[in-house]
Amino acid sequence: MKKMLFCTVVLLLLILIASGCESSNPNGFEVSMPDKTVEYNPLMKNVEFTAYLGRTLSNEDSNIINKLNDLSRSVLGVTIRIVNSDSYSQEPLWKEDAPDISFVRGRFGIRFYEGQDGLQAYIYNDMLFSYYDNGYVEDISSYINEKTPYISLFYDKYPEFKKLSEINGEHLGIVIPDEFLEYVPVLIIRKSIAEQYADYEIVDWESAYDLCKKIAENRTDQMNKVYVSSESILSREVAKACYFSLFGELPYIYLMKSDGSDRRVYRIDETDLWDQLIAVKREVADLGLQTNWQKYVKSFINNRIDAAIDKLIAVEMEFMIHNKLTDLLNEYLIIPLYEDYNLPSQLIYFVIGNQCKEKQLALQYIDWLLSDDEARRLLGYGIDGVNCEYDREKRVIRRDGKVSFKQIVPIGTGSGMMTQGFSLIGDIGDAVYIKDKILKNFIFESKNDIRYMKDYAEAFMDFFKNRTNRDKFLEEYRLTRFSDAIIQGQRSDFLIINFFNEDITFELLEDLHWKLKETHDASLVQSMQIFGEYR
Repeated sequence: MKKMLFCTVVLLLLILIASGCESSNPNGFEVSMPDKTVEYNPLMKNVEFTAYLGRTLSNEDSNIINKLNDLSRSVLGVTIRIVNSDSYSQEPLWKEDAPDISFVRGRFGIRFYEGQDGLQAYIYNDMLFSYYDNGYVEDISSYINEKTPYISLFYDKYPEFKKLSEINGEHLGIVIPDEFLEYVPVLIIRKSIAEQYADYEIVDWESAYDLCKKIAENRTDQMNKVYVSSESILSREVAKACYFSLFGELPYIYLMKSDGSDRRVYRIDETDLWDQLIAVKREVADLGLQTNWQKYVKSFINNRIDAAIDKLIAVEMEFMIHNKLTDLLNEYLIIPLYEDYNLPSQLIYFVIGNQCKEKQLALQYIDWLLSDDEARRLLGYGIDGVNCEYDREKRVIRRDGKVSFKQIVPIGTGSGMMTQGFSLIGDIGDAVYIKDKILKNFIFESKNDIRYMKDYAEAFMDFFKNRTNRDKFLEEYRLTRFSDAIIQGQRSDFLIINFFNEDITFELLEDLHWKLKETHDASLVQSMQIFGEYR
């Protein structure tokens, strides 16, 4: 009897267990539980990081951040709270704790702004170095590991960019090179013209420029044009003379030797470069090369461009502004000139503050921002349908007059999508190949880098405190950037950059040359000698 009762109880238990399993797993699949709990799951709690993104955000920016937070909470359990700054003249150095995550620019330069006393100038130092020098950041190399797969792979594949994130051997930030990828020069050439020069090897800007000169010289229809941007010719000639331009706000006025032969600063009129540029300008004029961008776009729309050299971002802008150009795209080849991707005047970084209590998770968050397509689109291009149009089938981001363009951080597209500009060259595979080729061709040479010359910045600031010198300097600034010269009914900005513009006459340049000499101040040049060593 007891045996029967025991068997009945066992049978009932088996039925209950079977029915329970069936209800919890109706498909009958075997469910296996892990042997042990996960050591750390960020979704078990919501971590809030304070973040400084370089400027005060608008309401529209905040809408983008809110959507980004919704996404990051669901994936990582992370929310960012934006820390704003009241500093309009330069990025802040925090009086107390730096934010957990900051977006900073590296390499120093000069900037101007309109203040209460008129035009004001200030030196912004390398913010990566300033954060390091003030103890806000420290070495993060131990946190770049299997939990940050994107960053780890990037630095393994492109070690030159890792060097640009280090100071005194310490890894301090995560460099974002995407902002400058679209500045690679490209050769645009009509396919029928390219067939005539099929044996001509295009390897760099110089060979592309030689080809453009041959096409211009051999053309039979003078209505057809060959365009080369004025700035690309200027930067090439300056580089050939072993100089580089020092200040973005005074382009090609103050130069330094790129071969590291000395540490002094040169005014362009102190060198032989001016006469050389005049000689090249005469050659450009004799060949009939088109160098005015507005005229070039008009020629393009009228299907009158045989070949052109410009930056990829300029090509993107042309096709964004003028939809008609898209119809002409199939008639042209677009060839990136990889060898001519130069170090930009600034680089941008994500950095993690020393006081951050979750440094590993903060770096995982940055890794996610750089690797997740939706996060990149939000941070770099805004909300789909509001700030950009995203074609999910072609994986192309488009911006036109129908949307309000917004960019929180110039983070780029990564490898999972492309902008309308990159789509001009081909499909997503072509875009990824182009980016990879550009990054691999980049070489960081410390002898050409001015990023930690604190003595130089201090000497310049000492000079600027002197009113007499400052007044001359500001006059020079106005001469070179805001000339009163009328060109096609508009005031010409950046006269030196437009040196080869066909509408800037030799007489105008000669007049500018003399006016620059009048602003020359020997004490300024002396104060700008570089005595410090690279740090």
